[in-house]
Amino acid sequence: MNFRVYARGCELVVRATSALHDLGVLLSHAGWARPIPGVRRLARRYVHEFDRVVLPLVGRVGIAAGERPGVAAALRAAGVKLGFLAAGYAAMAGVPIRADLAVLTGSITRVYDDLFDQFGGANVDERLDLLFRGGEFEPANSVEALFVAIYAEILARVGRSPDAPVFAALSKLHAYQVRSRKQAVPSIDDATIDRITRGKGGYGVVVLFDVATVPLDPAGLPLVHRLGALLQLLDDYQDVESDTAAGIATLATRNGASLDEICAGLRELEPRLRAHFGDPAPLYAVLYVTLWMSFARRRWGAMGAGGPPPKRPVAVLLRRPVSLDETLSNSENADRE
Repeated sequence: MNFRVYARGCELVVRATSALHDLGVLLSHAGWARPIPGVRRLARRYVHEFDRVVLPLVGRVGIAAGERPGVAAALRAAGVKLGFLAAGYAAMAGVPIRADLAVLTGSITRVYDDLFDQFGGANVDERLDLLFRGGEFEPANSVEALFVAIYAEILARVGRSPDAPVFAALSKLHAYQVRSRKQAVPSIDDATIDRITRGKGGYGVVVLFDVATVPLDPAGLPLVHRLGALLQLLDDYQDVESDTAAGIATLATRNGASLDEICAGLRELEPRLRAHFGDPAPLYAVLYVTLWMSFARRRWGAMGAGGPPPKRPVAVLLRRPVSLDETLSNSENADRE
């Protein structure tokens, strides 16, 4: 027997077994499933807010006209998805949500990740740290200019004082993001990866919920931080193959993290959320859909890829995450070199 054929066959069996196991995990947590009230109405609302608030910024920062639709589609999808997550939290906590701030924060998350990974100019880590501490930031390219434009719009709308706790959380998020560059170093140990995963994901969701709704109270912050850490682990689970190919070490690439660990963490967190905030069912309905989407994208990575940007609001919600690197031309990539 050809060894390569045999090895490939073994790999397919392992993948199928892993997929069946994760499918069983998802089905065993079907109790989290429930209709999300007004999902189409909410999707339309978030798409409308994006087109009203964020889309004009895309056209002002020097991105080529032919590339603006792709950039807008990538940001719109991120804004809508994270808007639904923030809405689930708001329903659980019984607090209002600002749709404009939800889509702005979701959009800037997409730009920040791509700025950090692909498009940041010289000394971008230090320049962003200065920006988050209230300093100046001179954009080196159109992606940096887009980031600054969205960030300024958030500041203008959120109306928080410079010493508000959310800015300390933002600085901590950035510090962990900078540390995550070490995940490209093969010698990094699992304990360091774990700290980076918890910090980056935890503070990311703290900032999202704080900006999109109302300031988090000190007792609730650790619970939201824990949720964010689990969602970062879910992202790493979803991206395990691309991270492996890129030489990025995560808990998923090192230990083969499955949905078992993530769902166990969510089970442990559920009663703590209930005790502090209220009924977590609205949030867990969104999380359960997110789990299924991550499972599908892990197993069928091209799902939702290709074709023109979706036009229906619900299709925007289901769109596969697309990086700006997939939408901008080589000329823009050259600007960051």
